[in-house]
Amino acid sequence: MFFLGKVGKMKSEWAIWGFIFALTLLLNTSLAEADFVLWNDEQFTVNTFHSQGVLYDNSNASIISGGHVGNLYAYNFSTLTIPGASPPIGRVDNLYTYDSSTVVISWGIMDDLDIYDSSTIDISGVSMGSLNAWDSSTVDISGGTMDDLDTYDSSTIDISGGSMGSLNAYNSSTVDISGGSMGSLNAYNSSTV
Repeated sequence: MFFLGKVGKMKSEWAIWGFIFALTLLLNTSLAEADFVLWNDEQFTVNTFHSQGVLYDNSNASIISGGHVGNLYAYNFSTLTIPGASPPIGRVDNLYTYDSSTVVISWGIMDDLDIYDSSTIDISGVSMGSLNAWDSSTVDISGGTMDDLDTYDSSTIDISGGSMGSLNAYNSSTVDISGGSMGSLNAYNSSTV
C-alpha cells in the first residue's frame, strides 16, 4: 500500500486546489471579456457595438440595424438572427457556432463564420469573407456574396442563389446546387456535388 504521509498529502491537496483556482480564473476571464453573455432562454437585441458576446442554452440574440459584434460565440442550441433588409445592417466580424446552434441571416455583413457540431445556418443575404462548416453541420444559401465556402466532416450545403469565389467540399460532405454562381468548385475525400 502506498503511503503519502502528511506532507505528501498536503502537497497533493494544494495541487488540486491550485488547479481548481486556475480553471475558475480562466473561465471567469473569458466570460469577463464578453460584453454580453446570455443563458437559459434569455433574449437580447444588439443595436450598438460590442467587442464580444456569448450565447448559451437556447438563448437568442438579434443583431439589428446599427448592431455590430466583434466576436460572437453561440453554444447549446442558441439562436442568432440578423434580420436586416437594407443599410445600415447588422454586422458580426467573427462568428463561431457549436452544439446544434442556429443562425439566420436575412441580410448582414460578416468577415468569417465557422460552424461546428451539427449547427444550422440559413443565409438569404450576406456579404461575407469565409464560411467553414464542420461536424455534420447544415448550410442553406439562397442569396448574398461570399469569398470562400469550405465544408468538412459530412456537412451539407444547399445553394439556390448567391455568389461565391470558391467552394471546397472535404471529408464526405454533400453540396447541392440549384442556382447561384461560383468561381471554382472542388470536391475531395468522397464528397459529392
